[in-house]
Amino acid sequence: MSYLLFFIYLVLASFFIPRTPFAQKTGLSYKALLLFFLAKIAAAVVLAFVTHKFYPGNDYEGLNFYGQEEYKLLMSNPWTFFTSSYSVMHSINDGSWLSSTGSFWNDLENTLLSKVLAIFNIFSRGNYYINSLFFNCIGFFAHLSLFRMFSNIYPGRKMILIIGCFLIPSTLYFSSGLHKDAIVFTAMALYFYSLYFLVYEKISSRKILLLVFSFIIILLLRNFVSLILFPLTMLFMFTEKFKWKPVYAFGVFFMLAIIFIMFLPLLGINPLKLIIDQRKAFEDLGYANTALPPMQLQASFKSIITHLPEAFANVFLRPFPWVLKPLWLLPFVLEMLVIFLIIGYSFFQPPGRRLDQPFILLLVIFAFTMLLIIGYIVPNSGSIVRYRSLYLPFLLVPFLATIQKRIIF
Repeated sequence: MSYLLFFIYLVLASFFIPRTPFAQKTGLSYKALLLFFLAKIAAAVVLAFVTHKFYPGNDYEGLNFYGQEEYKLLMSNPWTFFTSSYSVMHSINDGSWLSSTGSFWNDLENTLLSKVLAIFNIFSRGNYYINSLFFNCIGFFAHLSLFRMFSNIYPGRKMILIIGCFLIPSTLYFSSGLHKDAIVFTAMALYFYSLYFLVYEKISSRKILLLVFSFIIILLLRNFVSLILFPLTMLFMFTEKFKWKPVYAFGVFFMLAIIFIMFLPLLGINPLKLIIDQRKAFEDLGYANTALPPMQLQASFKSIITHLPEAFANVFLRPFPWVLKPLWLLPFVLEMLVIFLIIGYSFFQPPGRRLDQPFILLLVIFAFTMLLIIGYIVPNSGSIVRYRSLYLPFLLVPFLATIQKRIIF
């Protein structure tokens, strides 16, 4: 019965989603949109099968289980379901907003997602694959919004943008899971989409609401991302308003940020401790097959700078091809090699194609900063591949688009 239900929902989604006004405004044909949507669903099915077969008890299955428990609460006590601010699988704990463990705010992300899944379960009967299909019906709009945004920035580069917005292998794969990653990726894409069109086209209440809503989702599900996103957005808007030179504006901002971080500990505030806490939370999960050598990181500016090359290597270069373990990481090693070649080649393009636009700098610097943070806090290659995949489109597409048409597409 579950297979039949999955097929019915897939047919309905395949018919309606490519025909939504938002999808139609990409300028892509129905057949192309359908193909990309089915690729998204296929990636979700493969990810579900692989994790179920080889990694039982994984995060994806855990979240689906929480959703089933919340569904029972919904059916037995709807008032408690809608008014409680914690999951039936979590207790209310003390802890600050940025705490990695033992915090109500840290549990809130699972609480919200499990309650959404409980509503999905009304139609899916708790089936993992059907819930994954529902998740990806939402997640597909991340790719659509990226394509619409970049099409406006780089007109006439259709094939390049299709690759960067729909077909980056690791992004397609890991953003299709039944997990908060899919929602965070969608929220980031919608955030930048609404921000771009608010600044460069007419202001509308719909775009403002979308911007605020997507930022709130990021704030609730991955709060440390919002701490990076907000000041960079403010800098971008000031740069546009006062017509500052983008490279100088962002350069001065980072110098001031470094000075600020260096002197904050004198006031008893140490933001670098957040990185240490996040890393410890990952290490407390236990040993992983793809564990990296321990990083003796301390909550000091000197330690952060000392370990900068290691963090860079962790997120951009690992796993090293000559110590590849396990073998399933090989496609993602090849993916990063191709990305490095693209970025390297782009620097040989004419000046007019370089990354000197404020919005493009915002995307690239945001993605690069988040990737470096991942290099610091995530202690195993398998998780790094998963987390970095969410930021690759924002980093890669601007470099892809600098490549001359006569070389690629």
